[in-house]
Amino acid sequence: MDYFQDVKKIINLCNKYNIQVLLVPHHELYSGYFCGHGFPDWAFNVTSFPKPLKIEFRRDMHGYPFQEDCKNLLKIDYYMSEDVQGFSEDFLTNVNGLSDKFAEFWAKASYYFKDCDNLLGYEIMNTPWGSSFFRHPSDAFRPQHINNNYILPFYKKINLIIRK
Repeated sequence: MDYFQDVKKIINLCNKYNIQVLLVPHHELYSGYFCGHGFPDWAFNVTSFPKPLKIEFRRDMHGYPFQEDCKNLLKIDYYMSEDVQGFSEDFLTNVNGLSDKFAEFWAKASYYFKDCDNLLGYEIMNTPWGSSFFRHPSDAFRPQHINNNYILPFYKKINLIIRK
């Protein structure tokens, strides 16, 4: 709980200065494996990143692309890779229990921070993507389908956990 303790210190310091807080588990491209950050390494099965993008990376001893190489494209471009798209769908649909683990995080976080008077709420996940258009190409043209079949069920699941 060291992480939660550190966050609570920051929330309490904000409260001292009458600053309201919104907790957001921010990620960008989910992982260092995808030129981003956010989720733990155990959550990933990197198979083809950055395919189909036409770029090569040098990698460090952990398999992360060098950040200098990542800067050769815009971050948004990497969302168009098969692995990033696939992880997004797998996460939202609970493949390998990924969203269950995320729900456990929210259960612990919401309980731990429940007495913070200046905590306005939680952004469950910043920028959820939805389904993989490599697996479901027509979903790219059906945002309501993505919302109703991927994002909303995920949010409803986490919402129930937080409100316990």
